[in-house]
Amino acid sequence: AEGNPNEIRALYAAHERIPIQKNELIVYLKEQSTDTLEGIWAMDEGNYCVALLKKPSANRVYAGIILHADSVYWTPGQVKFEMQAPDSNGTIKARYFMRDHSEKILKATCDGNKLNFEEIGQWSRMQADAACTPQKKTNPMPYSIEPLDSNTLLFRIPTMGDQYWKAMDSLVRAEKKRLGSTPNWIIDCRNNGGGSDITFKPLLPYLY
Repeated sequence: AEGNPNEIRALYAAHERIPIQKNELIVYLKEQSTDTLEGIWAMDEGNYCVALLKKPSANRVYAGIILHADSVYWTPGQVKFEMQAPDSNGTIKARYFMRDHSEKILKATCDGNKLNFEEIGQWSRMQADAACTPQKKTNPMPYSIEPLDSNTLLFRIPTMGDQYWKAMDSLVRAEKKRLGSTPNWIIDCRNNGGGSDITFKPLLPYLY
């Protein structure tokens, strides 16, 4: 399944889903919910946005349900994390599912508009109507290819984030002739924090 979006989606299709009607969600959060944790939360350094709602079960009080994600490893309706109610010290026991859906047990805290998961990072509360009806936008092209001379090109790759896999694929297709005919590449990966095999896959035929 590595690198193939359809196969990756199929691999994780059985993960728990909770259907959400966005119009009903907005009304509920704006007019009915009085719970301090319920709401729309977006990951500060990532592309996940969830509806955090009371969905009690044997293992949880709250469920963080995907509204927007990469649409490959995670799709709308899937449960990204589960939480218990805060204890007397404000500590929340949580079960968090990583990008590959592996489970991580950790603690979280909430100060009103910020939800912090240890080892994972911070999520911020969003306005319900804005989060549920986002403006469609495209990710800016983070990659560039610059010929330095007839034998050498500079390929800037500052990220391998999975939200950019279409941008990488499009650039490699558009520059197929140049990439195939230039023997020397300088690949600039400065400040690249890693990312997804999906994004890297278009380069494999040239590197191996």
